[in-house]
Amino acid sequence: MTIIEVVVSLSIVTVGAMMALSCLVTTWATDGELRERAVALRAARSAIERVVAFDYDDDIQNLVAFYADPANNLFVIEDLVPAGIPDEGPAVGQGTITVDGTDPDRIVVTVAITWEGRRGPRRLALPLTLTEVIP
Repeated sequence: MTIIEVVVSLSIVTVGAMMALSCLVTTWATDGELRERAVALRAARSAIERVVAFDYDDDIQNLVAFYADPANNLFVIEDLVPAGIPDEGPAVGQGTITVDGTDPDRIVVTVAITWEGRRGPRRLALPLTLTEVIP
């Protein structure tokens, strides 16, 4: 082989290696984003389960009043960083539960999760409509 053939083959191998490395980095970033979203989704589903299981004593306004208090409608999620806060210390995300009881026949519950993702602030909102209250 001549030196030209060696240089050409090394160039081809280098381009291939760079393309493979770029693919790996993109896959790693996407995997991290999907993992964050899965954590947020699990936390939102858990919060919705807490709302559905709430003992409102046959008066739906008890549910609305309970979640109107900020101490009851805010919660944290481990392994997520709150939106707008740099990644320092233990990672937590913020969640809020909003209950709209203006129509007593149709209570709208929204669970929103915010966190600082790999590509900036992220938000996930899960709505739930309670249309019939069965004692």
